[in-house]
Amino acid sequence: RQGRSNGASFFQNTFVKVNGPGDLYVEVGPERIARYHDGVWSTDDLPLLFEDGPVRRRLLFHRVEIVTQWLVRRILDLRHGGAIFLVPPATRLVPGQQTTRTEQKIEDMCDIKYRFDNFAPLLPQLLLRWQDLQKASSRRNERAMAGKLSLTTGELGSPIPGELDARTELEDAVALVARFTAVDGALILTTNLEVIGFGGVVKDIKESLPIFRSINVVGDKLEEFCLKQLGTRHRSAACFCYKYPGAIAFVASQDGVLSCMTTRPNIRDHEYAVVLWRPVGTEIPIPAPPP
Repeated sequence: RQGRSNGASFFQNTFVKVNGPGDLYVEVGPERIARYHDGVWSTDDLPLLFEDGPVRRRLLFHRVEIVTQWLVRRILDLRHGGAIFLVPPATRLVPGQQTTRTEQKIEDMCDIKYRFDNFAPLLPQLLLRWQDLQKASSRRNERAMAGKLSLTTGELGSPIPGELDARTELEDAVALVARFTAVDGALILTTNLEVIGFGGVVKDIKESLPIFRSINVVGDKLEEFCLKQLGTRHRSAACFCYKYPGAIAFVASQDGVLSCMTTRPNIRDHEYAVVLWRPVGTEIPIPAPPP
């Protein structure tokens, strides 16, 4: 597996370690990526996007959990690495004023090479259209199950006209937005998926921050973490989250590892601290087989 450190390319060694009969670990560099046990492969990726926890709850609140999954998968598939910063939706500093509170805070923290006027609304509009068609499809199926509407076996449970097209349009838009991460710097969106801009470079990156790595999805099992272990993208994301409580950052490494960060209050002796989840899984976890 190839990665980069301070702009230099390097290869990480892959190790297969035998823990016992029929029990193997696969490690790439310092990270364990999979286990073979009792005839089943499993990974140690945290199912952060699929199980209840602070990150998924926030995405669910804005109804963007599915599109966020698609977006980070697309960035990982591109294999060039990238960062996404999700910030709270915009509020006006003064009624009728052009600058929003979100824009002002970001301008104080980031230089953005490419900006969008009025928070490019492509993704929210397409997402709303698809969600409306999904609701209409559910209502139709409920009426049919209640005997209030006659449907054939093939029609029951199938998408209504336009639903698949709406999903395809949304997926294509997600793929387009994901390509913005090819430009150096972060892709910045609101948690409603309005695109603010891309090529965002965080000002005044600090080498030392209160940061903890969570070993579970909920984020209540924490261990102190040294930010210097990770590259510039991770340090930038950690600084952004620390300066902007409420933001969520996803960082995709060129070697295919996904990290997530956000800021949480009252951790140990810190008023605020950054919590890191790494590695984060992008596929629905497969339940372990019964013993």
